Amino acid sequence: MKHIILFTCLFSVFVNSSVLAQSITPVSTASTNVGISGLTLAMSIQQFKEKLEFDATEYVLRNNKEVDLFTLKVMNLDNVKVSDLSNISCIAFNVNMLNKDLTVKERYVLLLLTNRGWISDNGINTGLNKYKLLSRTEWNNIFLTYINCASSFKTKYSATHYIQGLTLLANSMYNENDSSHLKITNSNHTISFFKIDNYPIGRATLTTGGVVFTVPNSPRIPFMPFHKDAYSVVDFSPEYKIIYSENALGLYIKQMDRLVELKRNTINAIHFAVNN
Repeated sequence: MKHIILFTCLFSVFVNSSVLAQSITPVSTASTNVGISGLTLAMSIQQFKEKLEFDATEYVLRNNKEVDLFTLKVMNLDNVKVSDLSNISCIAFNVNMLNKDLTVKERYVLLLLTNRGWISDNGINTGLNKYKLLSRTEWNNIFLTYINCASSFKTKYSATHYIQGLTLLANSMYNENDSSHLKITNSNHTISFFKIDNYPIGRATLTTGGVVFTVPNSPRIPFMPFHKDAYSVVDFSPEYKIIYSENALGLYIKQMDRLVELKRNTINAIHFAVNN
């Protein structure tokens, strides 16, 4: 019965999306000439989400021939108007590969990296965009690199999905001969003492001042103070550079010559989805 419901829902989405295809062109085809003002009048944001999900589903099916059961849902378009979409540089989808009993086998995030001009007054050209499917480990490595861009404490990530975090120590508890103890000089020239320990990376949450872990004793990874116009850059791979800026994770896509941004709430939503 669950399978029937699942495939019925998928069929409904595909049918609705086929109707919407008259207004929006899939990634693999040429652009249409629907103006943004006409698009806003013709479609609701929910219809646009369904179309984006349909195109993303096509991408997963086209590039993962072995997949037979999965879920896909757009993540970061809440409270967004269709007319605002041209300002969004990255759209994220939560993708779960399922077992036959509908339990989750593998978790992914699919990023739709939008290019300049994909929506304009002249119409929509989704063929300018690029997809990137990231596994849990791939996302966590990006997340870790982003943290290390911003922190003087360079944390490490293990194959068991743990990273190092810092628990504040009382001055009297600090032992300079203990390799798990750390002394940090703060930006105001005060000194803080910490104990280094391993924590589940899935419990990490970005905040204004760094990373906190939702575990007892509230361990954290503090960020260095940055000027609001400053950027910290790491050449992450042949595809990307990772950029830390205030409140955002930047991915510079070399092939597209394009910097896209994920805001902090989207980073946290993706991180929770792939790790929990």
